[in-house]
Amino acid sequence: MTLRRRAFGVGLDKVVILFVSKGSERCRRLALSPWRDRYTLKGDERGEGRTEVALAECLIAVEGIVRRPHVGLRPRPKDVYGDFGPYLAQIDSLATDGDPLELAYGADLVVGATTSLLAEAALPGTPVLSILSCQEEAALAPGGAGWKRDQACIY
Repeated sequence: MTLRRRAFGVGLDKVVILFVSKGSERCRRLALSPWRDRYTLKGDERGEGRTEVALAECLIAVEGIVRRPHVGLRPRPKDVYGDFGPYLAQIDSLATDGDPLELAYGADLVVGATTSLLAEAALPGTPVLSILSCQEEAALAPGGAGWKRDQACIY
């Protein structure tokens, strides 16, 4: 059984996007940004935390794709299932167990806000996308503001 099939239940014929959580809105210390008033991305009405805004923006973008990819979600260990309840209808798989790096390596694209798992996924060459709500958050992205577009992080 391939890593992709084991991790997501799909074959190579389906594009896989894995969204990795930085911490849900419930985890206030991780969720809220000191730059909230400067946000250029707003997400939607389902949540206001940094992770929720990034997840909503990702899901909005995915809905516009004709051949919809498989969307997986890897919550942080401190997140709980209910933290992402409003988004589950648009998520194809919820990965709460197993090695997060294995999930990242099995995906075609790893998306998140500023979690270190983005940097870990990028090291072996997995494409990653950091969705930031404002330019100031670039300093929080793995690798900091020095990451360039061609190095695996886009902001």
